Amino acid sequence: MKLEYKILNKPRYMFTGKWIMSRRLYELINEPDIIINGKLYTLPKGFVWDAWTVPPLAIKLFDFIFDFIPPLFHDYFYKTAGIYPKITRKVADILLKDMAIDRGCKKREVYIAYFVIRIYSNHIWQRYKRHNLGIKELSKEQNSHINFNPHKKGKL
Repeated sequence: MKLEYKILNKPRYMFTGKWIMSRRLYELINEPDIIINGKLYTLPKGFVWDAWTVPPLAIKLFDFIFDFIPPLFHDYFYKTAGIYPKITRKVADILLKDMAIDRGCKKREVYIAYFVIRIYSNHIWQRYKRHNLGIKELSKEQNSHINFNPHKKGKL
């Protein structure tokens, strides 16, 4: 898979009471696709993602091998949460883990990142899901994808 992208900004360190690093953002130039459970998903040209969202300390501790493709698809499925009923948060997280390992990232670092994502990112998934569905709170049915029709809000 050939990935074409452009860098939108350069990361920089800022002091806001503590040192923080801004994230580097990337924008897709082409339209890569992936097949999950027999269904083809194509990412739109112009999609913006931040690659691995990893604190600087974690980079120093775990010596991550950075590969842009696994986090690209992970970020896309998070930002489209609720639109594709078969792509749950767990599916997106497992996809990130499996793609990173398949593409040569170190298993130890990938599993650490995977468990941190599983523990930490539910609120991010829910925020995107509420936004995509146009509602403030999710019912139990919508939260578990029961009786959810993605065609009501349209496709990307």
